[in-house]
Amino acid sequence: EVTDLVAQIARARSGLAHPWRLDLSASHASLSRGLPSSESASIFLGRTLPNKVSITAGFERVRQFNLQDTYYEVQIGAPGGYLAVGGAPNAHFRPKLSAHGGLEATPMPLGAGLSAKLGIDGGWSRYAVGDVWIANPFVTLLAGERLDLTARMINVIDETKTYRTGYGLAASWRPTPVLELSAGWIAAPESTDGVTVPVKATIVGLAWRVNDRLSLRLGGVREVRNAYTRNEITVGLTGRF
Repeated sequence: EVTDLVAQIARARSGLAHPWRLDLSASHASLSRGLPSSESASIFLGRTLPNKVSITAGFERVRQFNLQDTYYEVQIGAPGGYLAVGGAPNAHFRPKLSAHGGLEATPMPLGAGLSAKLGIDGGWSRYAVGDVWIANPFVTLLAGERLDLTARMINVIDETKTYRTGYGLAASWRPTPVLELSAGWIAAPESTDGVTVPVKATIVGLAWRVNDRLSLRLGGVREVRNAYTRNEITVGLTGRF
């Protein structure tokens, strides 16, 4: 418990001492059935204000199926929630316009060092083929600062106005104050190809806080779709100043 508290205080002090945050990432994905590979890169810059409200803006450039989209987004966050608006003006497969957000309650103590919190996120996206709506309630079980488990119900009204549902499970473990390991499983409808299809995905990740100013990330995703299987690896870094 003391180690967890020290890590929590260190993160809070880092946020106050270095209010600016720069997130960079790049990924490469290979597709089965002879389909061309895809790449993406993103840059986001944010600032945390003294009242703990954060403002972040940036873009993600994605190339897949020999087409390229650039998605821009602005996000406002605060303890307990966030709101984001974005879009890709000349979209092929990313949303032309999107608005989404989320809320989560303060953790409720359960005893024995455990707590739980409820939340929901969702939003609306306009794709070339139509509008997609999502609403995802979730519950997270926390064991101090070291371990958390999240179960999420995924609800989608797709571009054909058909209701679809799925679920996601995720876990994060921090064996030391500077290292975080994560894993997840998702079986749900997904719309990033511009049309909603069922996807099963396995996700793994690693984050290493080098110091108060620099963190490094490495992640992998394996997606199984009806049309193809997709394997992606992502590297990223976060700088604070």
